[in-house]
Amino acid sequence: MYPQGEIPVLDDDGLIIGESVAIIQYLAEKYGQNSPTFYPTSSPAQRSVIHHRLSFHLSMFQRRVYDYMILPMDYDYPRTEENRIKLTHALAIFDEFLKRQQTPNHSSGNSAAGGRRGLYVAGEHFTIADPPLIMATCALVAMDKEIVEPFRNIVKWLENFQVEHQDLWTIAKEGLDGLSYYYKNPRDMSHLKHPIHPVRKGDGGAGN
Repeated sequence: MYPQGEIPVLDDDGLIIGESVAIIQYLAEKYGQNSPTFYPTSSPAQRSVIHHRLSFHLSMFQRRVYDYMILPMDYDYPRTEENRIKLTHALAIFDEFLKRQQTPNHSSGNSAAGGRRGLYVAGEHFTIADPPLIMATCALVAMDKEIVEPFRNIVKWLENFQVEHQDLWTIAKEGLDGLSYYYKNPRDMSHLKHPIHPVRKGDGGAGN
């Protein structure tokens, strides 16, 4: 359905959309009128913060999680100290974004639009920028929670999500429990002929 051969893919009456961020933007535009704070249309400033967080997720954060934690779990890649350093650097940046928007009227560093405080990634409301970063961060917690623990603002944001959005957290946790299991019990991917990633022969172990 999608040239990259990856999921998720959305088929909305023949309109094929790949990439999770593009999908959530489309769904919010089409069906989110009853929740004006989830993807607000009235404030270009607030949208710019949301778009920034999504761009940060795509260009840096998810990539660092993927390179250090996800790829070595299924494919023949080492889990290197270099990639761990890059990941902790991305976590530090993310933590700083959250810290600065807790300070009213912070004037630099891409704080929340209008200086509004909040426990969400783009300010005081849960927006489309939260779910992608939540899932990437939870993936880290599911596999190696110690790497996230030093970043207090990230931990606080994640705890707030679990308390304030228990229905969404229940859904997310099902996938994360599975991820944690496969991290500890690596899948045999030797049958897979991947066009890019080298396939690990045999079990290999989670730490290899």
